[in-house]
Amino acid sequence: SNEGQEITLIVDEVKKLVDIVFEKSASLSLTLPQSAEDEGVMEEVISLLSKSKGACSVFINVELENGIEAKVLAEPLRIEGSSILETKLVERGCKVVWN
Repeated sequence: SNEGQEITLIVDEVKKLVDIVFEKSASLSLTLPQSAEDEGVMEEVISLLSKSKGACSVFINVELENGIEAKVLAEPLRIEGSSILETKLVERGCKVVWN
């Protein structure tokens, strides 16, 4: 019986659970708000993504006026996901899904 005995854990590394989501994601699906073109949001988003270089693919979804959604693989953009990047994208009205 192990009753009354202490359990000892030996770990090599401790990470926040939220950070593991970003590390394990192969792609980011990013939906821009309809106002992105008018308000210069698209330029801000591309600038943010360009500063976060990594191995994660980026798909950009744009909702067009007639209800059609265009999904584009941003081939040259490869990013490293982070909670900071996600927060900045959401603040600009983007929907963020890590896959």
